Amino acid sequence: MALTQLADLGNHEVTQLAGYSINQFPRRSRLSQLGVFRRDPVYDAVAGSLSKTVQFQNWNFPANVRSTPGSDDPTQKIVPYKATTGETTVARHVRNIAFAEADIVAEFAGQSFLDSIVNYDATVWANEIEYMAITGAMAMLDAAGAAFTYNASVTTGTIQPSNRISNDNLLNTIHKVGEGFRAYTKVVMHSRVYRTLQGLNLITSIPGSEGNANVGRYLGQFDVSFSDQLPVVETVPNFPVSPILIMPAAGIGLGISPLVKGRPLEYVRDGLAGNGSGVETVVSRRKFAVGMRGVNFVGTIAGGTPTDAEWTDEDSFELADGVTDIGILRLWVNV
Repeated sequence: MALTQLADLGNHEVTQLAGYSINQFPRRSRLSQLGVFRRDPVYDAVAGSLSKTVQFQNWNFPANVRSTPGSDDPTQKIVPYKATTGETTVARHVRNIAFAEADIVAEFAGQSFLDSIVNYDATVWANEIEYMAITGAMAMLDAAGAAFTYNASVTTGTIQPSNRISNDNLLNTIHKVGEGFRAYTKVVMHSRVYRTLQGLNLITSIPGSEGNANVGRYLGQFDVSFSDQLPVVETVPNFPVSPILIMPAAGIGLGISPLVKGRPLEYVRDGLAGNGSGVETVVSRRKFAVGMRGVNFVGTIAGGTPTDAEWTDEDSFELADGVTDIGILRLWVNV
């Protein structure tokens, strides 16, 4: 019985496979299981757009709006406050990944070739989108300034417990958003910081969406996960520092689209490669968008989509006027 390969499928069927891969994203991504991504139809539209950047409107919610007591006096009229909207500018990413093997079908002998490829594809893209979300968030926080970052780390003297992750340091960071602090219950850190908390028996595991234990609980109030997409920086020897990101649920807007130029999944065999042995390659393409509320992408995109350098440059982002909460905070600690 002949094996079905990507080369045998039509565009519609391959797009369906890409859609299945996209639907696997919540199961493959730790950050998705933590609940920090918000799959938003607006961001899905941005991801599927032909434009490099897209602007969409959002309400500006003024502070200290008060109601007025009702009256039976017809001469009294309520004075409305001015409702305004702002624009959020989000960049659309068009990215490609390719992986090759001398004989992919043989590697998956006895298994469903298509299922194995799509599951592999879903895992690779989950890691890539997490990377883009985290590196972009770091650049956005750099652009947003000190109002959204708390630094507990030191690079001189002696590292004290107060310079590492602690309840006090988390609360000092969260209080930067005032009365909105109660919403900030999701914490992402490097695995070295996570293991430190595990060694102190300060993390209890709770099941993720697939029954696994990717999500932990810290001090009974913070849902915690880890990602080594976050850096450990040792600019000064023996004083490693790492950022911890603190967010509310659904703090990162996310849109993913399989509608790319060409086939979203493509199987290519080069019979001349490998000195005539032949090499099989799977090319996977995706369009997606990630963003934080109140932070605009203002960078110059030289090509058709942001490069890594353009995406991670703090000058590519700008805090919108009057924004006091962007849905993400950063705490720097010694590791």
